Amino acid sequence: MAGHRSSAITLTRNPTFPFERLIWGLVLFFLLTAPVLVWLLLPTHDDAILPTLGARLLREPRLYFSLVATLAGFVWHQRTRHREQLRLDERGIHYTPPFSWWPQRGFSFTWSEIESLQLLPFSRYQRGAIPVLQIQTKNQTRKIWPLLWFPSELSWAEHRQRQRIRRGTDLAQAFAGCALAKQLTALGQSVHVQPGKTAGFDLFGNRASRAAVLVMFALLTYALADAMLAQQRYLAFTPWPLLGLFGVLAAVSMTILLRRFAVPLLEAIAVAALFAGALGLAGYSGLLRLNQFSDWDGSETVSYVRQANGLFSATGFPAIEVDALEPYWQQYPNGQHYSFSLYRGSLGFWQLDEAPVNAQMRAFYRARDQH
Repeated sequence: MAGHRSSAITLTRNPTFPFERLIWGLVLFFLLTAPVLVWLLLPTHDDAILPTLGARLLREPRLYFSLVATLAGFVWHQRTRHREQLRLDERGIHYTPPFSWWPQRGFSFTWSEIESLQLLPFSRYQRGAIPVLQIQTKNQTRKIWPLLWFPSELSWAEHRQRQRIRRGTDLAQAFAGCALAKQLTALGQSVHVQPGKTAGFDLFGNRASRAAVLVMFALLTYALADAMLAQQRYLAFTPWPLLGLFGVLAAVSMTILLRRFAVPLLEAIAVAALFAGALGLAGYSGLLRLNQFSDWDGSETVSYVRQANGLFSATGFPAIEVDALEPYWQQYPNGQHYSFSLYRGSLGFWQLDEAPVNAQMRAFYRARDQH
C-alpha cells in the first residue's frame, strides 16, 4: 500500500476545551476558599462561630479528599492527553500509549507492512454502535476507534461536530468525517468499509431499559424528597452492608433481565449499576420509614443523661451522639437530662426522631439572635 507524501498529523483522544484551565482554576479556588466563603455568608458573626467552623473543617476529611481528588484528576488528565498519541506520516502509523501498563500496547507500522485497512462495526455492541479501524499486517492485527481520535488543537465547534458525527447512522459517512480518515485519504491509503450502521443502542426505545430507567428516576426522586422532609436517623444500626447486598443482587438480576430483552451487555451493566445505586439510596430512607410506620405504639419519649460533650445515654437504649461543637448542646452540663423521641418498629432497630430536637434548636437560635 504505497502512500503519497503529506504533512504528518498527531491525534489525541483527550480534547482541550475552551477555558479549561480557567475552569480547573475556579474549582481549585472554590475548594481552597470554601471555608472562608461559608464563614462570610453565615447569618451571624458570633465570635464563637469561626473557631467552631475551623474545628469542624479540621475534623472533616472529605474537604481534603475533594482537593486531592481534583488535583489527581487534573494531573492524570494532563499526562494522558500529552502522552497518548496516534501519529500518521508518510512513513506509516505510530501509536504511543500514555503509560507502559496501558491496556493498548504501542505499535509502529510502515505503510508497506500494512496489508489491509478495514472499517468494522464494534463487535461488543449489538448493531455496531462504534466503528473500529482494523490494521492488518502479516503477523499482527491492531484495532483503533477512529471516531475517538482528533487533532489536539480541535476547537469547541469542531468537537461538537465530532459528537454529532458519532451519532450518525451511516458507517462510511461517520468515518469520512473524522480526522483519522481524512489523513489516511491525504496519504493515499484506502480503507475497506464493511456495510453497517453506527447508530448506538436506543436506551429509551427498548421497553425493558426504559422501564428500568423510569423506576430508577422514581427511586432517586423519592430518596431526594424523603431526605429533605424526613427527620429520622439510625441508632446503633448501620444499614449499608444490608443495602449493599441487596444492591448486588438487584444489579445482577437487572442485568440478566435486560439481557433477555436484547439490551447490549455494557448498557445492561451500566443501567443495572445505576439502578442498584438508586435502590440503595431509596432503601436508606425506606427502611427508616418502614420501621417508623410499623411502630404501632408511636414514638417513645426517653429521658437521656448527658455523659460527655456530644454523648447522651440511657439504660436499655442505644447511645445518642450529637454535634459536640453545636452551641445548642453546649448549654447542657454533664449529668443533665434531655428527652429524645425514639421509634422501634417491626424491623427491630431503634431510630431517632429529630423533629422535636430541630424545633427546639430553631427556637434556641431564634431567641439568641433576638438578644
